[in-house]
Amino acid sequence: GLLEDRMADYGESWARAMNDMLWKDGTQDSNQVPGIQALLPLATGTVGGLSQITYPWWNPLRPAAVAPSATNSTLIEAVRENVIQVRRFGGRPNKALCGSGFLKGLRLEINAKGIYTQSGFAGSTDIGMGAVNVGDVGKFEYDPTLDDLGLSGYCYIMDGRRVRLRPMEGEDNKTLTPERPHDYLVFLKSMTWTGAFEVTHENANMIMSVS
Repeated sequence: GLLEDRMADYGESWARAMNDMLWKDGTQDSNQVPGIQALLPLATGTVGGLSQITYPWWNPLRPAAVAPSATNSTLIEAVRENVIQVRRFGGRPNKALCGSGFLKGLRLEINAKGIYTQSGFAGSTDIGMGAVNVGDVGKFEYDPTLDDLGLSGYCYIMDGRRVRLRPMEGEDNKTLTPERPHDYLVFLKSMTWTGAFEVTHENANMIMSVS
């Protein structure tokens, strides 16, 4: 039905708008919450009035960009090494969101070390690849928003205890249904969200990239 279709479109639009806000730095709109790029910036600077150089606690780990190598597995080794460094500072990363370029580099290295079965190419051949996982962090998830922002070669490995939303009580996705005009057959509905996006321990998180 038309109403169901419109409601589905509305839900999709809302989800995309929230996702977009939570990735950007807040400069796009003064009414929007500063997102990941404000709290975990790509370059060392000042966050919340605090110098990330003076206070390393507020500075996420940013390893140098890595050139993926099918021969040497440099990206895979860099991920393993730097996850250990994040844990060294008390981080327990459990979320890895990456762009298509970063995921491509990981798959390149994994595929180069793959093992063909004795059956060779007999029957159907699956050229796909399952999820890429690392230790206790979990799988590397592709987030198309990073591609849209020109960050396809980046991966944010985050500690969900330290990066989280703080919605205001009673204002988390609050649905509003205004009274419709008496002379129109319309359906009015809107939704609002009020809150903050916080990071409480920046060097418990990491930003990696490929060159």
